[in-house]
Amino acid sequence: MFVNKQRKINQLKEEIHSISFYRPNELDKTLDYFLGKDSNSKDAYQFEVLIYLQKIICNSIQYGDFAYASLSRPHSAPKGFDSNCFRPRNSKDYKNIDLYDNPVFISGLKNPIIACPWNNQRIVDNIRYIGKGNNNKFDSKNSNIDNVYIYPLGIVLVNNGNHSQLSAVLKNEFDQVKINRIYDISLALKNSDSEFSNFYGYSRINNRVVRDKWISLMKIGSILGNNKFFSPEILNNLREEQR
Repeated sequence: MFVNKQRKINQLKEEIHSISFYRPNELDKTLDYFLGKDSNSKDAYQFEVLIYLQKIICNSIQYGDFAYASLSRPHSAPKGFDSNCFRPRNSKDYKNIDLYDNPVFISGLKNPIIACPWNNQRIVDNIRYIGKGNNNKFDSKNSNIDNVYIYPLGIVLVNNGNHSQLSAVLKNEFDQVKINRIYDISLALKNSDSEFSNFYGYSRINNRVVRDKWISLMKIGSILGNNKFFSPEILNNLREEQR
């Protein structure tokens, strides 16, 4: 009887460990392959490949973990995944650049974005009513739109307007993305471990699959670093902050 209890305890420990810690996957091998081929390259080609890898991960979160999850089982979207996940625990390790009074606009086609829709009815209603075909073209300047740019991950996280912006992305009407804030987490990334445990996302994201994707985003962001190929609008505001 004692042996059975001990076996169950050990099994539980293994399950907790598998949930709590990131396990290397094929993406790690992909990055090793790519960086091995271009170990000395810092050109636009390398930047573009990494950004599009970010886009693949963002699309997976946006469409699979949020949109499809909400359509298949209402309110089943992952809990805890928001802008706070990209904030380091030490507030001195990042900069929050407020652009609410003078937001900037960057390309919606090139830049990875994560909308986090959570309501199945809102998804349907926004697809139904927003768009050129419905005589209601998506307005990226709308005051309801609120987005955060995570630097140097190169991704945009929707803070408000998740359902309307998802509709714009689906209908290929997302020419411009409004940026209300920039999180510069470059210093925190340099001081992080392989699981990015110094960020709130490490403990906030309860869904293991989503957390693995979050770690992948962070890992690619660490590789991107201070790259001159980020959008000029983003780089200009970062320079202004440094003055």
